[in-house]
Amino acid sequence: MTRAQPLSSCVVLVVLAGCGGGTPAKTGSPTTGSTTTAPTGWPGVAWDSAEVVVFNQVEYGPGLTLTAWDPDHGWNPTVVSRQPVERELGAEAATLVEATGGGVEVSKCALPRNAIVLFAGTEPVASANVCFACGDIVVSPDPRPARDWGAATDAELEAWQREDEARLATYDATFPRWQALFRDQLGLAIEWPPS
Repeated sequence: MTRAQPLSSCVVLVVLAGCGGGTPAKTGSPTTGSTTTAPTGWPGVAWDSAEVVVFNQVEYGPGLTLTAWDPDHGWNPTVVSRQPVERELGAEAATLVEATGGGVEVSKCALPRNAIVLFAGTEPVASANVCFACGDIVVSPDPRPARDWGAATDAELEAWQREDEARLATYDATFPRWQALFRDQLGLAIEWPPS
């Protein structure tokens, strides 16, 4: 399980139970080689393995799901490939989600084609989905609380503006790391349409 074979531009990295991101607190039996990590960061639950998943290999259009997997929709019907990858690559993805405090929307036309899905055992528990065409990062679960823009006070709106500006500054530093993860470490084509 070292590198995924080169695939086209829509990818999801699926991570299975045992790592919560951040600095892991290892538990479990060292004789079996299994490691469980206390959920110290995103996604807030333990995970222990990862897969890279290619999905959304279609043109942008109505009715498309922005995640390879999420708890409300399950697996995206456009998934075309799932491959196991090293656990460290899943931890890198969780670290990148934590760096931006969750998802980052930088466009109005996202169609993620690359993602990371985390598992607890054989059950998916979270996904980080990246659109390299527009730059959006869509995560499930998103650790940020939902915002009610219509009911927000001026003070809340100003605070959200400051949070978003800080998130975008962090995003500028982390997005190249997402590109390197999928393109350089996993050997995947991230451009759309694929050549």
